[in-house]
Amino acid sequence: MDRRIAGALLLIGALIVVLGGPAWSGRRIAGAAVGTPVPGPVRIGDCLTSISGAPEESTMSATTAQLPTATTGSCGGLLVGEVVSVEASGSAAGRRVADRAPTTGDACARSAPTFLGLPATRTIAGIAWTPGLATGSQEIGPDRRQRAAGQRWSACAVTGATASYRGSIRASATGGLVPGSLGLCWPGVVKMDTELASCSAPHDSQLLATGLVDGTRPVLPASLTSSCRQYATAVLGGLDPGAVDRLTVRVAAQGMGPQVLLCSVSAAGRRQLLGSVLGIGSRPLPMTG
Repeated sequence: MDRRIAGALLLIGALIVVLGGPAWSGRRIAGAAVGTPVPGPVRIGDCLTSISGAPEESTMSATTAQLPTATTGSCGGLLVGEVVSVEASGSAAGRRVADRAPTTGDACARSAPTFLGLPATRTIAGIAWTPGLATGSQEIGPDRRQRAAGQRWSACAVTGATASYRGSIRASATGGLVPGSLGLCWPGVVKMDTELASCSAPHDSQLLATGLVDGTRPVLPASLTSSCRQYATAVLGGLDPGAVDRLTVRVAAQGMGPQVLLCSVSAAGRRQLLGSVLGIGSRPLPMTG
């Protein structure tokens, strides 16, 4: 080999050792470690993939209990709930559970229908109607890291009553796409003391609303049916069930007295419903026949 070429190769090798040696020998880089940023409060519409840390009943009277915490994720996956309201002042977060306002949870539960795009509670002919939904509600708050960072907030999440569901339910009733798992359906007529059927499988009836009679004035039987039908039309997205020959509207008292009413719709004749009809509007009815 030419001595000049050999010398050049030796020089290149020496430079590699000099310049690269510190990196290969594990040289230290000056600077400070940066921690993972603390996420901010949840926002309305955030989708929840898990909820954990509900206070135990035994701790509610004496200790400072934190609200349950939640993990957010993609709204297209399997969900346990969605955020419907946030209170930045955190009136509940970080306080003793026993000191929380008793109406906070009630207000949280009442927000579910409007989040789905269904009508809010409405009084018609002395009967206060509320949509029939298999939903629950849960207040959540900041996790340990968020609390350490000074965050104080509380949020209301609407949840499935008994199961998770796939995809966001926000405004789902406006498209007639309320998941069957959030409906209340029966294999026969609607009766609270009988076993439910899946709204996603063939069934006979679906509860559209529950009504509470205010008791300040008598309600005639004809008014019961008319009131039920008016509210059912709103729940069905404008479809008047009394004007559809394939549907039958029923209103019945729950229990021994007329104070609590059940407003439902059933498939007429030998037909069966094949899905939830909440918010169905002008779309084809999911039914046989």
